[in-house]
Amino acid sequence: MKKNNKIKIAFFDIDWTLYDHGKNPKAFTKSSIKAIEKLRKNGIKVVLCTARAFASMLDIHTLEHLSVDGIISHNGGFIYIDNKKIRSSSLDGDFLEKFIKKTDSLGISVEIFTDFGAFSTLEPNEYVDRYHKFWDEKYSIVKKFDKNVDQCFSALVYAPEQYDGILFDKDFPYAHVRFFETAVDVTYEPFYKGDGIKIVLDYFGFKKEDAIAFGDSKDDVSMFKEVGTSVAMGNAEQCAKDAATYITYKIHHHGVKHALKHFKLI
Repeated sequence: MKKNNKIKIAFFDIDWTLYDHGKNPKAFTKSSIKAIEKLRKNGIKVVLCTARAFASMLDIHTLEHLSVDGIISHNGGFIYIDNKKIRSSSLDGDFLEKFIKKTDSLGISVEIFTDFGAFSTLEPNEYVDRYHKFWDEKYSIVKKFDKNVDQCFSALVYAPEQYDGILFDKDFPYAHVRFFETAVDVTYEPFYKGDGIKIVLDYFGFKKEDAIAFGDSKDDVSMFKEVGTSVAMGNAEQCAKDAATYITYKIHHHGVKHALKHFKLI
């Protein structure tokens, strides 16, 4: 079979694209892992592009299953390519110190993410348990935040929607996105996967037409806009399917492998 020589780099979402939450236990799909190995052997760079924090990716043993050329995490807010950090921002320590005093008084745990690790401000409660059960992540260590030592890239606030008005009023200085019933992500500014892809393409000197991306959700639409070829999983949200140039099979029907073969990349 004649190989596709146009594509030079492939971006992959993780959850419901490579990592199957429908399995018991949840796991990376073996066919996708093998397909990505073949993809890299064919000289195509592979970059993971996820909303997860870097520490969260390690919780599900991502890098034990996949060999990649780079990682875009936090929806594009943190980028690690060729063993070096090329994008990262920090939240102000004085603000976090005051914010954590407030969350502590309400019994709300906050998970603090540094570039490569994480810790929590309080012991786990029902809100934390609900989140970790769904996302299959490990509990981080509990320790006191020290503004003079801990550089915080982002924070995860474990609280239901009823607390939003108390915690995130009109004067709240940072971007905050509720993505789960008991979790709100706080970052320096709004991040989008598409912005992360543009930075990576520029880093490698690639054009939009040199890239392909795989995804399944609303978060992946911005990713699809920055590549020449976009693939929505068969299990994807309709908005992702509408934005994609190709719709493949569902994750448990070897969708990634099928699409890579369809485009003659493996």
